[in-house]
Amino acid sequence: MPQIEIRKFSHNAARNGRLHAHAEGQLFVQHVGTSILRTPGATWLMPPGRFCWVPPRLPHSAESRGPVAGVSFFLAAELTDSLPSELRVVWSTPLLRAIVETLAGEALSEVRLARLVPVLCDEIADTRPHALYLPMPTSGRLQAMAEAILDDPSDGRSVAEWGRAVGMSERSLARHFRAETGLSVVAFRRRARLIRAAALIEGGATVTEAALAAGYSSLSGFNALRREMAEGASPET
Repeated sequence: MPQIEIRKFSHNAARNGRLHAHAEGQLFVQHVGTSILRTPGATWLMPPGRFCWVPPRLPHSAESRGPVAGVSFFLAAELTDSLPSELRVVWSTPLLRAIVETLAGEALSEVRLARLVPVLCDEIADTRPHALYLPMPTSGRLQAMAEAILDDPSDGRSVAEWGRAVGMSERSLARHFRAETGLSVVAFRRRARLIRAAALIEGGATVTEAALAAGYSSLSGFNALRREMAEGASPET
């Protein structure tokens, strides 16, 4: 059985992938399009040019609002013991890009593959995670609230109003939400808005249309956060 399987993918329309898992580890890169990736515990934004690592047997799904294309590399599970145990969207490195381009190019001999695959694994292990992800709460009421924010990040309810909606005091909600996600409710919604706006832009909306639909009152806040992401900064918590 080969240690690595390479598959190119291309989808011309928006899609909502179902939750699924692989016996193998998966590294993939999108050359075209932006996706929203989900696991039971978190949500990630994956812009074009980023790489995503999905460990074996981890349930995950992908959503896109427009065309996407790229390449996936499926690594035998026995190669992944030293690799991250959680889904991770990562910044690319020159070496990672070079290895991926070589593997995705013409067919390689078994000897060549045996040399390149360990280097690929080393690069996956050493890559820097992309900052824009949303860890999800673990308790039922807060999960429902977080899903509602993801579905409509333009919802501007205050923490007190959310507390009344889920049957918690403002103080208790704020404390438990941060304990379960590491983020304040405001920071969580801020990231959710950027994720939604980026997906809308990929689906054909203008920057202004996307920013307003995602809940920004003006373009300045949206553009400032986009610049932070482009420079690799972590959004506020």
